[in-house]
Amino acid sequence: MSGKGTVFVALFSGINVGGNRIVRMAELRSFFEDLGFSDVASYVQSGNVVFRSGKGGTASLTDKLEAAFEKNWGFHSRIMVRDAG
Repeated sequence: MSGKGTVFVALFSGINVGGNRIVRMAELRSFFEDLGFSDVASYVQSGNVVFRSGKGGTASLTDKLEAAFEKNWGFHSRIMVRDAG
């Protein structure tokens, strides 16, 4: 990953489990890019995403992602955001 900003990891809870709440990883990556994040990569189908952000800490990123995710997919997923550094 190259670019400016801090690298974060977002861990999603309750998606793609038992054939329920299906979220395709390509759509999830596009979702992050549409929110303005860069160097977006997903890992496995459980909703783990690595991304770069130039602004915001873990709490504000979590709030932003959870609200936008629920609006986009129509259900809530708890998201844990951590600084990858």
